Amino acid sequence: MLIIGSGNTYHNMGVMMQSLRGGPRGDTVGGEFDTWLTGAVTCPDPDERNRLLTQWAAAPGGREAHPREEHLIPLHVVAGAAGADIGTRTLQDHVLGAVESAFRFG
Repeated sequence: MLIIGSGNTYHNMGVMMQSLRGGPRGDTVGGEFDTWLTGAVTCPDPDERNRLLTQWAAAPGGREAHPREEHLIPLHVVAGAAGADIGTRTLQDHVLGAVESAFRFG
């Protein structure tokens, strides 16, 4: 079975556009949340991973990265479906001035 969750690990368009233009935030945003999210997704204990992911809004930079959560929810669905499979980061890139990562399970 293949489940694809399409979303963004950083989706604050206002901050992204400001960052892209070299505004007061600098040229890259979202690194703090990306680091936290990578740790949560790659946690080898699925119960702890799920506990962490449910608390994403309290993570460093969580609400800045996602003022609204609909672009992060697909990751939660995939992580839940993964069961005991450990997540791995398969990509890290910069998109519109923000750090973005992709993950896979299984």
